[in-house]
Amino acid sequence: MAYLLVVTAPATQVGRLGDMYGRMRTAAPPDRLGIASGVLRTFAGLGTVFSFTVAFLAAAHAVPRSTAFAVFVGTTSLHGADAEAFTSALSTAFYILTGVMVLAAALSAVRGRPGAVRRTTPSG
Repeated sequence: MAYLLVVTAPATQVGRLGDMYGRMRTAAPPDRLGIASGVLRTFAGLGTVFSFTVAFLAAAHAVPRSTAFAVFVGTTSLHGADAEAFTSALSTAFYILTGVMVLAAALSAVRGRPGAVRRTTPSG
């Protein structure tokens, strides 16, 4: 059963990406599908750039310059303090990005359902 979950997990992610495009096609007017697709791909690209930037900033603050140079130039292996510093920097980046993801999920949950009408009560 565990093998089935491991095999199907990537497929579910691809399905969600396809579902995102399906929702875009039903939400956007037919004459604006190109614009909606462009906006969707732009924000996906921005998310990728943002995650790389956060990872590099976390690494730059946690890893000594010599270790960063060794990793990005292609040293075959890291040992001792260099390996520990590098994995610590990666952990820091993952924690930061997990926080961003939790914030995004919370904001998405608060925004409400698409198409729902918000009713306001007159004050006074």
